[in-house]
Amino acid sequence: MENDLMQRIKAKTEVNEDLRRTLEEITAGANDLNDRLKKAVDDRNEFQYRLQKAISAKNITASELSRASGVGKADISNYINGKYMAKADKVMALASALDVDPGWLMTGEEPRTNRYGGILELPNHETDDGILALIAAYSKAEEWQKQAVKKILNMKGDK
Repeated sequence: MENDLMQRIKAKTEVNEDLRRTLEEITAGANDLNDRLKKAVDDRNEFQYRLQKAISAKNITASELSRASGVGKADISNYINGKYMAKADKVMALASALDVDPGWLMTGEEPRTNRYGGILELPNHETDDGILALIAAYSKAEEWQKQAVKKILNMKGDK
């Protein structure tokens, strides 16, 4: 009888330990998701602020921006109100119409200049999410990483 009781206590202890570990994993996952959601909201709000600032600086209405950029009025309204963050093709169209750097509009980073002092610009056509993702990643890179990228870009080779 005592042996049976000990086995049941041991089994319940093991179940409780499994439940505790599972709860810890769920809590860690929930905390990670919460952090990622906060960052997404922060990014969207920062984009909203920069878009409003650029529209104000250009002294145009959302309707005028829609006509100049080809981005729908409803989309622009959603961006201004912080409901959504624009995808790369819309960022490029908006930036072009507002005469601002697309990297700045997306990330808040000031435009970079090339070694001749000119601002590095992206073409206004066929730009995809990948290019803007590279710009965003570069702007957040550590200085040694930026130097490595610059070195690669400045390489001359006939290979």
